[in-house]
Amino acid sequence: MPYAPPLGITASTLGSPPLRELVDAMVKADLRLLSFWPVATYQRARADGWSDRDMRALLDDNGISVHDADAWVAWVGPDDPGSPYFEETTPDQVLVAAEALGAPFVNVLLTGKRANVTVDSAAEVLAGVCDRAAEHGLGITVEFATRSAVNDIATACTVIERSGRSNVGICMDTWAYHFGTCGLDALAEAVPRIFTLQLDDAPAERPADFGHATRYHRLVPGDGAIDFPGIFGTLAAGNSTAPVVLEVFNDEMLARHGVDGFARVLANATRAVLAEV
Repeated sequence: MPYAPPLGITASTLGSPPLRELVDAMVKADLRLLSFWPVATYQRARADGWSDRDMRALLDDNGISVHDADAWVAWVGPDDPGSPYFEETTPDQVLVAAEALGAPFVNVLLTGKRANVTVDSAAEVLAGVCDRAAEHGLGITVEFATRSAVNDIATACTVIERSGRSNVGICMDTWAYHFGTCGLDALAEAVPRIFTLQLDDAPAERPADFGHATRYHRLVPGDGAIDFPGIFGTLAAGNSTAPVVLEVFNDEMLARHGVDGFARVLANATRAVLAEV
């Protein structure tokens, strides 16, 4: 069977526009699954006068489901400098926003000083995160990233297993996978644990300013060198049902096409890639 997942997008890919503009762009591109940043989307909508009920009604009326609130960042190991660690809001605000919009998952990044991080320490922190999320009826996706405490898909699987929790899976960003150290064999082992596939494309070689490229210059699916036939073939072989959520941070293309146009560009490109593989 081919890999034919539900398609969605992160609000941040489109610059986290006001809620109605975001929903309109998604509908025009036929993207029906949403990942959002709590401050930029949920808290902004509340400040604009939207109630939780009104937000849910707008999403429901347009056939849009919310997949996850992104992100809860948790420190692993000693020497915790205190949050925020990146651009995230507090865990409380992430949980409130996820519940308010009906998201089944909260996406989590585990960070820390790499030299002080062990699999067991990461698993212990993850177990605490999962337990707190479970109190709210929520699941967790762990996103591995090159600069995080969990930086490849194999480590993510081990940390999840050792956490001993059942309400947790993997958020696999194709950018992080492409520039990581694990190949298709590790991906095949991880397929049952993959709850989300964040999709973008990337150049063959690691950019010199990797952090800047990660945040501002990701590529449209099909325009780079990521092995989509290998990735999608492996997911299909493992009977994956993980949805595809587009996360293509590219300020230049967003400015060129606008919110509606960029959503359509990404959706059309992704469908073309899926059709080819």
